[in-house]
This record gives sequence, structure tokens and C-alpha cells, in this order.
Amino acid sequence: MIEDDKLRPPFSTISGMGEQASVDLYEAAREKPFLSREEIRTRGKAPQKAIDVMAKLHLIDDLPDSPQISLFDLFGGNG
Repeated sequence: MIEDDKLRPPFSTISGMGEQASVDLYEAAREKPFLSREEIRTRGKAPQKAIDVMAKLHLIDDLPDSPQISLFDLFGGNG
């Protein structure tokens, strides 16, 4: 799929992502957006290897590792 002039590969083409894991991830993403990479692993049931590949391909650059928010994130780190 082309999105914002970039190619978005199907989940099933990601190394380490089986067919059922791809379906589980897709269904979880349809319910609500993922807020972190950890949530992709837990709620989306994606194997860590697949998450590592997604990160390497810059598919999840905008997601933090965990859903925890720090005060530095809220205030730009300048206190």
C-alpha cells in the first residue's frame, strides 16, 4: 500500500511475522492505534523479532518503547 508517498508492506512480509501473527496485529490495530512498541508486542501479539525488523525499516519510528510518559516528554526536557 502507498501512503504519504511511501510503500507500506503487508505485515506478513516482515521477517519473523507469521500469517496468524499478521492477522492478530491487523485486528488489534483496527481496534485502536498502538501507543508503544511494547503494546505492539503485547496487545498485537507480534513477536519481538518482527518488532525489531519494523524498527530497522523505520516503520515504527514515531512510537516510544513503552507507554510510560515522562515529565521530560511533556515539557520538552528543559524543566
